[in-house]
Amino acid sequence: MGRNRPLHHQLKYAVMQSYRHRGQRRQFKQQWQELDKAYERGDITFEEWLKEKSKIWFVASRGDFWRGNRHKEGYLDSLIKFANNFGRWIQSEFKVKRACDITPEMAQLFLECKAKEGVRATTLKKYVSMIKALNLACAKTYGLKWNFKFAKGIYVPQHALQQEARTIRIEPKDYERVINSEYFQKSKSKAKIGIILARHFALRVNEIAKLKYGDVVLDERAIPDSLQRFMVGKSPYNAYLIIRNSKHGLHRVIPAHTEKEYELLKSIKEHQIKNNILDDVEIVGLDKDSVNTFFRRCLKACGLVDYVEKGVNIHGLRKLRASELFLEKLKEIYTNVYAGKNMPLKKKIYLSFKKAGAYVDKYLGHENKSKGKQHLKREGRWDLIKKYQLDVLKAEDIAIALSECRLDYKTALETVKEVLTDLN
Repeated sequence: MGRNRPLHHQLKYAVMQSYRHRGQRRQFKQQWQELDKAYERGDITFEEWLKEKSKIWFVASRGDFWRGNRHKEGYLDSLIKFANNFGRWIQSEFKVKRACDITPEMAQLFLECKAKEGVRATTLKKYVSMIKALNLACAKTYGLKWNFKFAKGIYVPQHALQQEARTIRIEPKDYERVINSEYFQKSKSKAKIGIILARHFALRVNEIAKLKYGDVVLDERAIPDSLQRFMVGKSPYNAYLIIRNSKHGLHRVIPAHTEKEYELLKSIKEHQIKNNILDDVEIVGLDKDSVNTFFRRCLKACGLVDYVEKGVNIHGLRKLRASELFLEKLKEIYTNVYAGKNMPLKKKIYLSFKKAGAYVDKYLGHENKSKGKQHLKREGRWDLIKKYQLDVLKAEDIAIALSECRLDYKTALETVKEVLTDLN
């Protein structure tokens, strides 16, 4: 590492030594991904992951270390710049002289400080990926005997994730405050029913605007045959809400999971019958901007201006329902599928995350339309599962849910934090 070489020079040297000119990443990409997934699942430790991946990993001029996003400058240049900034900061704050003396706590503090400085969560995620890349570069260049593990357990600070407008959810108590407010109760706006539907069925604002009375179904047999394959799941109340031609032209049939959801759909249907309203009449009858504007006025009237200042709108209610449903499915799947299996706890929780997340992903209508096989898709999109579910919730919320499945809370919390860290 060089006794007199500054820390940032040691890191940059490791990056340059790991660089392979015109390296063909395609032949190694699958191996890299398999190792990453094995580590995420808990099949291998960080040390095993580092040992195996450092043997085959290298820096290419246009890397895809953070899932293929393209940048104006090459990945090598980006990584060298980051190594320079990261090394200088560590040396300045901790007086560290050798790369092997950097600890995970130092790297985590770097991320915490950057979050406090206002760096966005998306950028912090790239920083996490780059710190992992520097760890690999050091292990590859200087050897595993120096025990490089400063990327072990690092994660994007939760408070940074929850400051993103698209990640903030409306808290349940704030929603109740809105609908029970004098402003909401006295208003004659048709947007009121749209807000309630968004909260209970996680609808997009443009879906609310297009929803028709004929889309409310109180008997599964009334669902058109052409839409049967788009059913998200079975409703214990035999009540469903049909979403037609949503984003990317996708359809979905959402089941009523709770008694409140059933009563809501029932009241809409009763209103239709009582007033002889045709099936093709829109329930809300307002454009999406009008619905969002009314919701923001409600938030302001209730003194919830913090949401408005951060740009939160109806989408915050979609996040609320998504996060609640994720916890419900997580408990159900862990108890019924994985609790009794002979495997490490980390793997049980990871697989429960995956199944619960995939269900909610389908419920939200995030599936890929490619090849017309929406109804056959089993896997959720991890980027959206994290954005709508994992990033919205605190590790403590997830641990509490798992403790209801007869898991020790402290053990569950430690394991959940470990899984969330690996997924960053």
